[in-house]
Amino acid sequence: MDTPFSWLPPDMQGSAMISIAIASLAMAKILSTVGAGLTLKNEGIAFGIVNLEVSWSRERAEAIVTAWKNNGVVGKAVQQTQLDFVFLLIYPAALSLACVMTAGGGDGFMAAAGIAMSWIVLLCAPFDALENLMLLRMLKGSFEPNIPRLTAISASLKFLIILLTLLYLLVMVFMK
Repeated sequence: MDTPFSWLPPDMQGSAMISIAIASLAMAKILSTVGAGLTLKNEGIAFGIVNLEVSWSRERAEAIVTAWKNNGVVGKAVQQTQLDFVFLLIYPAALSLACVMTAGGGDGFMAAAGIAMSWIVLLCAPFDALENLMLLRMLKGSFEPNIPRLTAISASLKFLIILLTLLYLLVMVFMK
């Protein structure tokens, strides 16, 4: 069965995985550093940009953006969201390749599940891109009722796929 990395010789997958994983971790660190000031626990914003990603309602989204404006950090939220457009090209590839390598070209249900997950996890990129576009609209003051909902649906689907992918990888590590 073809994978997203069928074009990459198996003997090169390990070094590619290391490179993509390092790039993912570096981008995650950059995003974390840029978004550090977005956590305002006394304002009910314990998880920074994630709180806006899953705000679900116009009222909650407005409250988050207003708190960031009042604390002078809305620019950091914009910068973090813009940088996330780079990250969304990297982390799905890392997770996808991890699934391919874990499946190992074997037979059976778990190998097929790994190949399927290697394709499914790539859906994180368009979900994350849509989420980022909606975040930028909210950060610029557009809170039409469907924007927070659409953002939260995209973010939730992305997080669900990531969780399922990580669960698959964890199960495979313990099975070997």
